[in-house]
Amino acid sequence: MSELTVEFDSAKPDTIAIISVKNQSLEGLQVPDEAIKFHFTRTGRARLPKIVSPFYFLSLDPLVLTADQAIARRIEDAPSVRSWQSDYEVTEFGVVTWQEGPARRSILVPLTAEIVLLDRTTMAQVWPRSFSVGSPVRNILNGRAARRD
Repeated sequence: MSELTVEFDSAKPDTIAIISVKNQSLEGLQVPDEAIKFHFTRTGRARLPKIVSPFYFLSLDPLVLTADQAIARRIEDAPSVRSWQSDYEVTEFGVVTWQEGPARRSILVPLTAEIVLLDRTTMAQVWPRSFSVGSPVRNILNGRAARRD
């Protein structure tokens, strides 16, 4: 019999919690305060966990930026942005922000097919902008538009 779990990671990056769940629904999911990312895994007979979901990034102030906007906002990340752009054809980047003590921190995340950007407060999906019917994630475009710089 297999076990479904959700793994929460901090910005360090450290795994801060692994919790057994019944399904991949985000409804009622209790996210630890220090988590900025999570994903679901399934463990089978071999007891080796297999990732069975995208990587969900949680942001207090989610933004979707073009490569040029990302570089203008975080010039120190320009080489990484250009590399993702040229090597993997990534055209958009997410700003993931979180609270760390009194300071607000942020990172840029390349928005690929394996990434879902969520508004931490509402758990609404900011990226990708479209989703398939039956997705466990509510699309932010059903409520309010994603902020853009």
